[in-house]
Amino acid sequence: MKHELRQQKLLQKQKDEEMKNKQRHEIYALNNVMKKLEHTHFKQFCDSVGIKHRDNTETNTATFNESILSQNLII
Repeated sequence: MKHELRQQKLLQKQKDEEMKNKQRHEIYALNNVMKKLEHTHFKQFCDSVGIKHRDNTETNTATFNESILSQNLII
């Protein structure tokens, strides 16, 4: 009886861990999709207001901020 209960707890723990891993991978995948969408919208915005942008996602925000400051615009 104790052995069966221990096995059930272990099995449940493994299932919980698998679920956490699955959710984590889904969240990372969704985050990646959202990051790409945000980058696309950012590029479209920059193009629409005439701000040059770089293809490197990490530097786009800095480039945008520098352009805004150089044009004396307020965000």
